[in-house]
Amino acid sequence: MTRARRTGWILWLAATLLWMAALIAERLVYSGPTSCELADGGSVFGEPGWSWVPLGHTCTWRNVGGAMTVVDQPPMMTLIPPVILLLWGASLMVGRSGWLWGRYRNRAE
Repeated sequence: MTRARRTGWILWLAATLLWMAALIAERLVYSGPTSCELADGGSVFGEPGWSWVPLGHTCTWRNVGGAMTVVDQPPMMTLIPPVILLLWGASLMVGRSGWLWGRYRNRAE
């Protein structure tokens, strides 16, 4: 493995670990009973939850304004970091001097 390739994998691993740490921190911050306040300074709190697609915390308020249920979902933009990390890792695997390219090159020789 070349030095540049090793550096690419180290940077990918660091970025992946940083993203995972941010997810864990978000999960810890938004998991308490007071994390889903309907309005700033209000006294109506919802039920915190977690969504895998899209990725992030959710809040559910029941019986708001009568019989209405309000659910706050994370934006679809939260899927961009895992997609970028997936494509980055795939590009490192199939790159010119990577694992997959080396297998095909050795067969041709």
